[in-house]
Amino acid sequence: MKTQTQTLFSIILFSTLSLWIETHVQAQNFSYFDSLAMEDEKKYSLSDSPKSIHVNYYTEITNMSPKTGVMIGYSTPGYVGDWELGGFYQASSHYGQDRPQTLDYEQSFYGLFASCTLIDGNAVELDLQVRTGMVNHEHFKIVPSVLGKVRVIDRLSLNAGLSTRSMSLTLMGGLTWKFRS
Repeated sequence: MKTQTQTLFSIILFSTLSLWIETHVQAQNFSYFDSLAMEDEKKYSLSDSPKSIHVNYYTEITNMSPKTGVMIGYSTPGYVGDWELGGFYQASSHYGQDRPQTLDYEQSFYGLFASCTLIDGNAVELDLQVRTGMVNHEHFKIVPSVLGKVRVIDRLSLNAGLSTRSMSLTLMGGLTWKFRS
């Protein structure tokens, strides 16, 4: 069990570092090409870009029982799209309805997530998200999602999306509050 935990930690650490390095290299490449194109204008710098912290409260409806969770992430612009990295925790809303004898049994799910904005309009946003973490402190799981966000006001968004869990689709819905830094 100890080697599985160490392997899981290594995978999560490697994934997080890879995303961080990729984001910074892409931002540096963008600033290099941007400075070549606009030599007289102000150079693009990642420190000048808007960054924010997002808190997302969500519900995920699975084939076993509804799950509620919270995500806290740090968002910064990248070369391809806006990137958000952070952590999450979710738990079953109805502990009595899950059946511990089944393989799909999930009481808690926690870990790290990465999200990339694919489409960003004035009031609508489409994100590709991947959550990775531990289920019931025992099993490692990777959960891909597609999320749509509609801005209600400048800092508040309504979310809806599709995800996959144990080879079946799940529905997600929630609220995101954005704190600017």
